[in-house]
Amino acid sequence: MSSRKALQKSYRLLALRPRSEYELRCKLTQAGFTSEEADGAIETLKRQNLLDDEAFAAGWVRWRLATKPAGRNYLRAELQQKGVAGHVIEKALRQYDMNREFAAALALAQKKLDRASAGLTWRRLASFLHRRGFSAGVIHKVGCTLAGEGRFRRLSQLRSPQASTNSPFQGSGKNILPQPNPGIKRVFETGRQWIAKIDPRGGN
Repeated sequence: MSSRKALQKSYRLLALRPRSEYELRCKLTQAGFTSEEADGAIETLKRQNLLDDEAFAAGWVRWRLATKPAGRNYLRAELQQKGVAGHVIEKALRQYDMNREFAAALALAQKKLDRASAGLTWRRLASFLHRRGFSAGVIHKVGCTLAGEGRFRRLSQLRSPQASTNSPFQGSGKNILPQPNPGIKRVFETGRQWIAKIDPRGGN
């Protein structure tokens, strides 16, 4: 093989979809090209402005938010898997500030509630948002917003007869409504996954 053939292979790969430098290098290696041949092709592509991790990361964030919104943590993990450098990832995520992340999380939560049965609890909804990579602060804000809108009152039907008719936060039914201050704790498990847990006693 040769650097010329590696470059031709790279053009075909990039025509299918944008790729990070790491992804392209892996593809070339899998195709049987040597490190020197891959390096030559990659340097040529960079000079031609056809391979740029900053542009790739920024485009990836825009594409994900337009097709399947997720939290900053989720997008950060995806780009890390694609071999994008940390400082490049953080630069790409600047376009996705906390206000936009909250808006995306709230829209997802409302969509989930609209499709859910009456058995959906705040704990389950918070876990869903956490799996989509939203931060604890954003999830807390979503919970307070939904409770203020009375969404959990309607879905959970306040199974406790002692529930107040004035506050969506009251009621003794287990896991029915968000608490006034649901101390969302993030627990690091398996070295990669953060699992959100809601402390029903509240917390600071």
